[in-house]
Amino acid sequence: AGESSDERSSSCDECEAGRAKGAGPGECEECTKGSYAEKGASECSNADPGYFVESDGASRQEQCPAGKHASGSGNTECAPCELGKLAARMGMTDCEAATQGHYVDSYGAESEAACEAGTY
Repeated sequence: AGESSDERSSSCDECEAGRAKGAGPGECEECTKGSYAEKGASECSNADPGYFVESDGASRQEQCPAGKHASGSGNTECAPCELGKLAARMGMTDCEAATQGHYVDSYGAESEAACEAGTY
């Protein structure tokens, strides 16, 4: 698992981080955007929901920053929240609507603002 050997070798070597076991003997293939592999991985793993991998050969996934989200798996980037929604924490899979009595007037918001007295 996660090791490669070549036909003339007397031992197996682990694939380096960002690469996983290839189809042929002695091959380690680079993980593509949206996936990653730790050292010795037998296959590349897709980025989890709320995470992304923006480059080839990655050894780990990154959490989406606050104000952005990523649903599904294998994400190569995180999308900013739309107007009226926010992502207050890192690693959000979807943006949340502003709570009653609050509003969000910018894209990629991390917080909401309270409506002034007499407004909603």
